[in-house]
Amino acid sequence: MKELTNIYKEVGQQFVNDLFKDYLLVTEKLSGSSFSFERHGNEIRFFKGSNKMPINIVDRTLMMYYEPAIQYILKQTEGHIEDLPEHWRFCFQYFVHNQPGPIKYDNLPKNNLVLTHIQVRNPKGKIAKVIEDPRVLRDWASAFQVTPLIPIFSGYLKEEQKRKIREFLSTPKEDQLEVFGTSSFARYLINCLNPTIQQTTLQNDLDKPIDSIIFKFYRPGTNQTFTAKMIDPYTQSLMKDKEPVDLRRAPADINEILLLDILAFIEERGLRAGELLTDTAQERYVELINNLFNDYTTKRGSDLKKLDIQKADFAKGPEFNLNVNLIKNNRTREILQSSESLQNLYKIMLGSLRKKRSTKRVGAVMTSSVVQDFNKLVSKISNAINKETSGEFKTFGEYLNNKVTEEVNHKDLEDLVVEEKVLNYNDFINLGKVVIEANVEDQKFKNPETGRQVKVSSALGYDKDTPAYKKAKEIVGGKEPTEETESGLSDSLKKKFTEKRVEEIKKDFDRIAFSPAEDRKDFESGFEKVLNGEKLSKEEAETVGKYAKLSDSKGKLKIYFASNSPGEFRQGGREKVMDLSDKDGAAVKELTDLGLEVTSASTVDGGIKPKIAGKDINPNKISGGKTYKPEVKVTKNESGEIEEITMGSTKIKRLKKPDQEKLTERLTEAFKQQNPDLNDKEVGRLVNRTNRAIDRHNKNLGKWEKLNEVEMIETVPGLNDLPQKERSEKIQKEYPKVIHDKMKDLIGDNPTPKEKEVLADIEKLSGIESVEDFDNATIEVLRKMDDVESIRKGSADLAESFAYMSMNKRGYRTELPAGENFPVADVICLGGDVDLDPDDPDYASKVAMQGLGLAVNLETMGGISVKKDGGAASALKNKIGESEFYNKETGNRLDSLADNHNNFMGTLSEPTTTDTIKKGNEELDKQEDWAVENGIIDKDKLPLKYGDRSPEQWADDTLKEWEKKGRGPFPPYMKDALTGHCKACLLVAEIHNGDLEEQSYGNINVSTSKKDGGVHITDGVTNASLMKPQPNPGFKFAKGKGPDGTNIPRPNAVYAANLKHADFDPETNRFKMAK
Repeated sequence: MKELTNIYKEVGQQFVNDLFKDYLLVTEKLSGSSFSFERHGNEIRFFKGSNKMPINIVDRTLMMYYEPAIQYILKQTEGHIEDLPEHWRFCFQYFVHNQPGPIKYDNLPKNNLVLTHIQVRNPKGKIAKVIEDPRVLRDWASAFQVTPLIPIFSGYLKEEQKRKIREFLSTPKEDQLEVFGTSSFARYLINCLNPTIQQTTLQNDLDKPIDSIIFKFYRPGTNQTFTAKMIDPYTQSLMKDKEPVDLRRAPADINEILLLDILAFIEERGLRAGELLTDTAQERYVELINNLFNDYTTKRGSDLKKLDIQKADFAKGPEFNLNVNLIKNNRTREILQSSESLQNLYKIMLGSLRKKRSTKRVGAVMTSSVVQDFNKLVSKISNAINKETSGEFKTFGEYLNNKVTEEVNHKDLEDLVVEEKVLNYNDFINLGKVVIEANVEDQKFKNPETGRQVKVSSALGYDKDTPAYKKAKEIVGGKEPTEETESGLSDSLKKKFTEKRVEEIKKDFDRIAFSPAEDRKDFESGFEKVLNGEKLSKEEAETVGKYAKLSDSKGKLKIYFASNSPGEFRQGGREKVMDLSDKDGAAVKELTDLGLEVTSASTVDGGIKPKIAGKDINPNKISGGKTYKPEVKVTKNESGEIEEITMGSTKIKRLKKPDQEKLTERLTEAFKQQNPDLNDKEVGRLVNRTNRAIDRHNKNLGKWEKLNEVEMIETVPGLNDLPQKERSEKIQKEYPKVIHDKMKDLIGDNPTPKEKEVLADIEKLSGIESVEDFDNATIEVLRKMDDVESIRKGSADLAESFAYMSMNKRGYRTELPAGENFPVADVICLGGDVDLDPDDPDYASKVAMQGLGLAVNLETMGGISVKKDGGAASALKNKIGESEFYNKETGNRLDSLADNHNNFMGTLSEPTTTDTIKKGNEELDKQEDWAVENGIIDKDKLPLKYGDRSPEQWADDTLKEWEKKGRGPFPPYMKDALTGHCKACLLVAEIHNGDLEEQSYGNINVSTSKKDGGVHITDGVTNASLMKPQPNPGFKFAKGKGPDGTNIPRPNAVYAANLKHADFDPETNRFKMAK
């Protein structure tokens, strides 16, 4: 069914205007499952939607999905079947629950069924008429005690209604959500068509999302109809965000190994004459499976108990459970009720032994010869159940329409349900829009020349002078057929190469390292041919193949561009520009047939080094290793205390505490202007913060006394003796050029356009005047770097140089230590052109920034980027050691939690086991109890959650994601280990944040996040950096190093966290993170 928006865009406004002249019926499309029934003689037959074959006893046994609806209709029609018109198929939307897809409905329909229409069929099953009259639907819905689908509108549109609908159609798709979002789509259209309606079929008001609205146009004087729909933009966005669903029933190897064993067992046991006593072929099939299952589980009992036969994720709801009540064999029911895993085994047998397998789809277990043997067994089973038959059909095969039991393309009821509830979502996600087809062009008419029936769509392809073409054109309202000039690709590949994706791919040409530059034009021309479905010539394929290749990843359509040099597609020398599902490999095959080549997704030698790797552009490398030792002069008083430290033109002086009474008075006056509700106790806490800043400043003088022993990085020459203002100006003018030249040298002689853009932006930093504009420009450089694979790993190190320039620009003399003398600090802020006036409300924060080591962190869209120390436990301990807590035990408690990390995430030398996990959990419980007893954690906050997920849920989701990406298999204890890791990550942050009193270091958090990007500075006294836990900082995997050859994950950081700015809150006497 076409989207009306697409029709408007593709065919034009005039075609839509012509449609608007027709009689119109408008209804709501619901997101339930299609279900129908009709009377045949004295029985009721049930169907999955418009499927030709009825739901049979095998289908109903395999799963419970439709059983409640079937039982309800049987009960409703009991005793008066003859009242139902024969061959009337009553069609419903059936709801197992109120969220069958992305939409959550407020209500369920009456008895879970919505009567949508009635098909009147002839005795041969052909549809003669469709009844949608609301009066008829109401009457039958009342008789069945279900909900009727009432039209939103029926009649001819008024001019104002046409105008409003055109307004929606003319709004670009990308803007529809904003303009007609969930709060307005239904209300906008329904109010336009029928202002009396205040709620939709299953939603309590018009502001809730719906699936779509169906428009059915009836052309006067003909039997022609044209149906289209308008999709709720909010629902469309939900479906695009939804992850494609894995349709595997169970791990393929387990299924196939079981089937192989079952095949061997049945060959040994045989199919016994006289063991099938029931009447119909269907019943005899179930009876045979019961006998085989009983004997198989008896013989293999102890072995089967060791197997954990799982359902696929989508089939874990109770509606997909085996319908044990339909199984008449008492022994079978007894076995099934003892084990859920054996129920899954029974489903495998019942679903698999009635249909042959394709000899084209073979594997390591089900080889070609095994598939042939399996298909022979299916034939034997078919013969056995069809030997003696009484009833309407002579054979089981006839009943299932030309032996669909044995055909490889036969679909179980479960397959059909999955297609509707899952595959449609996957198509929607991968395509970004609904597959469209118009029923006008599907109609047939008599060819005036031959007298034979011909499809309208086919006739539109005839010569324009033929009578058939002219008749077809008349049927579609005079419009010319759309020529397929966009693409000669298959329909499935067109869905992947959407207009938006193609546009993005063409933008990504800027990621390619063309050499010579003239190759770009030839490449663009060749790649355009591929996108149009045209086969490349040998010469064209050679040019395109130098810069673009497909991945050999099984089940994936990945496209790589060469970002390092022509023909270099090893890891580190390529950019991935497309990554989509291609389960059957058809897309890759089609593209290779057109001339694209395939390269390995992984390389044995580990690939090549990217143009800029980690540490390549840290400040030390940028300067070429040039350092200097500053000349430091120290002045002491008679007591031996340091009074002043001089470094070049910068002086750091001992500060005296102001008169406390006057200080309190000044702070009261200053802060109460900002917050009149401050009480005396809270003012006292602010006074204490000022005193702490002064105390820490004086204490740190001892550190800076030894700065003459520390080598500083010489970013540009001649800085040491300059006044801070001149020093800052010189750094800004010259250092960006130093950075640019270093990066240009690393990138080499063949930079991509994307890399050139980054280099140009760095050069422009020299001319930016304001601090705010400078910071914004550096954030944009880091964002662009993070988007370019060849230079991305240098962004975290470059952030240190940007932070250094930013602090100097703020008036603080800032240095970059060359060694590891300061375990936490990446840059040192020594003060400078900043007035220290005790009457200034910002006095404490200005004092706190005098002589302060600052850690620099880069937080990207994907979270924190760990560098320098690799995120080891020692890094966490250093930060704990440089912090003060209200409770004197807190530091040691946090150290213990850091040491506890390996109990959950072990190393190869000290691997994780069930015993270490138990030990780790005991430590967590111990520290959590202590934190609660000491008032650091509120008991009501327990158990701690990561967002809205428990650690168990996070662990489960993480494992599923890894397995989906082929990271497994993992040891059986892995979920417990990840759960403990996540819980510890949350606990460390909760204790640290809840009891932090002061940090002896500051933080410069450089964030490229779109939400809160910027340079965020904390001084550790008046504000601090609190931990926002990030249990997944990225993991490395040791393949085959775990028990039984399993893979072992190891996080890139110990209890990683994004650092969040938090101001001191005088009310709680704690640091408070902004929400």
